[in-house]
Amino acid sequence: MTLPSALAPGEIQRLGITRIAGQEAELRRGQINDALEGLHLALGEKSLLFRTKVRNARSQRTTQRAWKDVNKQDADAQRQKRVYDHAR
Repeated sequence: MTLPSALAPGEIQRLGITRIAGQEAELRRGQINDALEGLHLALGEKSLLFRTKVRNARSQRTTQRAWKDVNKQDADAQRQKRVYDHAR
């Protein structure tokens, strides 16, 4: 069976699954909020790493490590964006 969001509004009522459709919508809102919170945290961490580690790096080794950490947070932010887009 497909999810109610994949059905037309008339089909949801015809099949009598309005309660399930409401539950799905509520779960999607929760998923969107979780993704936005994760995105907020990832971007904040990325900004903090850039300001503390990248700017203060004094050697090539520490610069590479700092950028590696920044890129990890960027990847996490991109993942959260994909989750948000999918849930929306």
